[in-house]
Amino acid sequence: MNTIGIIGTGNAAIFFAKRLTHLGFDVKIIWGRSIDKARAIATKVNAIFTDNTELFNNQKVDLILLCVKDDAIANIATWVRSKAVVAHCSGGLSIHVLKNCSNHTAVVYPLFTIKSKTNFRKKDIPFLWETNDASTLKKIEHLLAIISSHSRQADSNQRLQYHIAAVFCNNFTNHLLGVSFEWLHKNNLPKDMLLPLLVATYSDCIKNNPYEIQTGPAYRNDTLTTEKHSIELKKVPGFLELYQTISRSILQQRSSEI
Repeated sequence: MNTIGIIGTGNAAIFFAKRLTHLGFDVKIIWGRSIDKARAIATKVNAIFTDNTELFNNQKVDLILLCVKDDAIANIATWVRSKAVVAHCSGGLSIHVLKNCSNHTAVVYPLFTIKSKTNFRKKDIPFLWETNDASTLKKIEHLLAIISSHSRQADSNQRLQYHIAAVFCNNFTNHLLGVSFEWLHKNNLPKDMLLPLLVATYSDCIKNNPYEIQTGPAYRNDTLTTEKHSIELKKVPGFLELYQTISRSILQQRSSEI
């Protein structure tokens, strides 16, 4: 597989277009609902750009990547028709959504937050993948061996479970950090004093079972402290509810260990 067609104009599309081109693949065409956004990506990788579905389908390529939001994949799958391998990049959707697109389908899911700019080594971004037949399996294995140093075959259910875990460890923790920094800002306190704790916490969680190193007033069932916190947290809508929900979860987990 050397020639690639990409559907989408967001961060994932930009990542795959630039990454594949850098590795020597020929990204031939970019399709986007916004012709201007498609042009912007295509210009960077010397590709054709279009918002015409018929023109996209008539372009001969070896692989088509659907780099769009999950809720857009089913709609796009209604018009993609190709002899190429057709793959989506979703963690939460089944491979079967592509069954009418091609006889050869796949999922190529980066288990990572793809941004237009990242300092993370691209070779270290992990991928979960799935194919519908043996010949496609060999092609996707070869592709990912070039793109990433860390890939693993995972069926639709396994990817869904990874996706749920990723929401907890990435999206939810990111939100909690936002809450933490906002709390300090509202109280006119700099966040720099919190950063060593943040770094140490994540470092310890990578090396250990997070449950086994849990600390804090909820874990100790220190009601005196949690009540003081609650009085303060009432000042900001939503913060107290969040604090209480997570505290209950920590206490429940602690109780299950006893």
